Amino acid sequence: MRFAVEYYGESDVLCVGDWNSDGAYFDEESYQDFFPPDQYLWIIPNSADTTVARQSNTYDRIAATSAMQEDWTGECGVYRFDEAEAFSSLGIDAIAISDHYPIWASFYIEKDID
Repeated sequence: MRFAVEYYGESDVLCVGDWNSDGAYFDEESYQDFFPPDQYLWIIPNSADTTVARQSNTYDRIAATSAMQEDWTGECGVYRFDEAEAFSSLGIDAIAISDHYPIWASFYIEKDID
């Protein structure tokens, strides 16, 4: 993210995706060494289960530069589509759609001052 800030001259940088950042792939104790809390927002927390699998893992993440704090509403989550009545009534196994649940966050568009 630091590269994007410098290259584009934009302090608001948002990174979203499947980071495989849990389980054996991710050390929850040392990630702050790479993403210091004074420089980055970890919008999807370690406690969020973003996988359809039986075990609870947070592979999907949203992280942002701290400059986006003013833009983020504080709302975020994981859309567990298989729990929606319209989906569950179809009798489709969630894993047939994806092994990940969609993640989301809400941002203000009129509060940006930088």
